[in-house]
Amino acid sequence: FAAKNINACLYLWKNEWQFDNILKLVRNNDVSILDWKIVIQKQVAEEDMDKDCTDNGERGAYTKKLLQTLIDEQPAVPRLLIIYTEEISEVQNYLKSLSEEYSESNLPDAYTWISKSKCIKISLYFKEGIEGTHNVPVERIIKYEDLPATIIKDFADVVIPVFGKIFR
Repeated sequence: FAAKNINACLYLWKNEWQFDNILKLVRNNDVSILDWKIVIQKQVAEEDMDKDCTDNGERGAYTKKLLQTLIDEQPAVPRLLIIYTEEISEVQNYLKSLSEEYSESNLPDAYTWISKSKCIKISLYFKEGIEGTHNVPVERIIKYEDLPATIIKDFADVVIPVFGKIFR
């Protein structure tokens, strides 16, 4: 990211009590990149340490909580939220559920959700290694080193419709 002159920070989320800190970071970022599976250390058995699950076994619970909080706040400035993961169907189902919950078709494709105000865009990109599975388009499988260019283009797609009217 630094090579592309992008100021980026990485936050290693270790404990559930850090949710407010993460939320503050995400609120103040133009773009946030989240993994679907966020590993949080809890008082659980060692074999369960790699799971981001609620009591009912649902993965992605922390990411969903962050996203839902931001959506409910309805920011006035554009926010791009990238989910960069190896999970496929669960994340796509989540994007579909957002569309259903907000009773409007806000899914331009199976990998993107846009809020009614057009100020929040959630884009789904996949890590290398899932090629050939679930018919994921190759443009959605991004090498880590290609993330900056992808993010710049995706963020421009959010900002131009919102702020473009001001500069015309």
